[in-house]
Parts: sequence; structure tokens; C-alpha cells
Amino acid sequence: MKNIILISLFAFTTLNLSAQNKYDTSKIKPELLVKANAVVRTDDIIYEVKSAGKATEKTHFAVTVFNVNADYMASFSLTYDKFSTVSQLKAVVYNSKGEKIKEFNKGDFKDKSLISDFSVYDDNRIKSLQIYETNYPYTVDFTSVKDYDGILTYPQWTALQWFNVGVESSDFSISLPEELNLRYKESPLIKVKEEHINGVLVGGASLDPQEFAQIVKHSL
Repeated sequence: MKNIILISLFAFTTLNLSAQNKYDTSKIKPELLVKANAVVRTDDIIYEVKSAGKATEKTHFAVTVFNVNADYMASFSLTYDKFSTVSQLKAVVYNSKGEKIKEFNKGDFKDKSLISDFSVYDDNRIKSLQIYETNYPYTVDFTSVKDYDGILTYPQWTALQWFNVGVESSDFSISLPEELNLRYKESPLIKVKEEHINGVLVGGASLDPQEFAQIVKHSL
């Protein structure tokens, strides 16, 4: 059996779009566009603890960039070391209508040392990709899979971490063997709920849309 913790942030209402044009920018909620240089369409982390020392982390991050002030968000980086490996990396770029215009695979990402640009033998390394697109708005969809063979800490998750950026959906979920315990601390806005379903611990949390609206209102 595994314990499963699910933490979710839904800013207003997550859009229910077809797979073909799910990144059509005309369908973004108007509330998310107020003073927004970009809108995060999804920011998901799935972390599966397989044992006390092994785990797999899957990430999915998609962002729509509206102007040059948010071009920095069209970059992706992932670090790894002798205790972890990056098994999957992919980036897809869509135009304003949600049509795919570019695609990048694992081999297109730069791989370099975190310590020295001249060494290929350092244990601490980083894979990165910077998207260069001048036809605004555009959307970049990043996905990755990272495997751990030795766990020191669990991944960090911050639902709201940017200025002048709207967020459609942000989720963090974790599953672990029932003999392992998960300790966490709730924030004033993000609440974690748990329940047992068929011997599995299931938890969830969401940001109250009214509370989020108040945050946006007072920040204007």
C-alpha cells in the first residue's frame, strides 16, 4: 500500500480545453490577464517514492508568454548528480492559436557542469534549454522525468512564485509506501486535506478562489 498526498492550486477555474487547442490564448480567463506578462497554464509535480532511497519525479510546466518581460519564463533547467538521472526531457512551442510550431527533445538541451564549463566529469550537472520566440503570445510546454537513487530531500513546490503572472493550475502530488511518513506544514492559503480510501491515504488542498481574488485586487 502507498500513502498519497495531493496538493493542488486552482486559480479561479482550470480551463477544460480540447487537446488540440488547449493552449489557445483567446480562451484564457480574463481575470488572469490583468497586468499579466505571462500565464502559467500548468505547473505540476508528481513525486513517487518507491522505497526509502529511490524515487521518480515527473514535472509538467507550461507557460504562455505575452511580451518580452516574461521571456525569462521560456527557459527550463534541471540539475542532476551521481544519485540521480534525467530519463526524459521535452519542450514544445505553440503559437497563439495553440498550434505546435517547434519541438525539442532531450538531445537539444545543453548539458554542462554546475561548477566548471570545461569539465564533463563533475558529478553536479545541469541540463537547460532557452526558447527564443518573438511572435507573441506563445506557449512553451516542458516535461521531464528524473529518477533518484538516494534521497536527501523531497522537491519544493510553490504555487504562487511570480509577479505579474497569472496561474491557471498548479499541483503537487506525492505517493509513498505506507511504512514511510510524510511531514508537511500548511500555509495560510494552501490547506492540505487527507482521507483514507481503500487503505490508501489521499490528501488534497486548494486555494480558495475568493481569497486569491482578494490577493489580486489588493496587488493592483
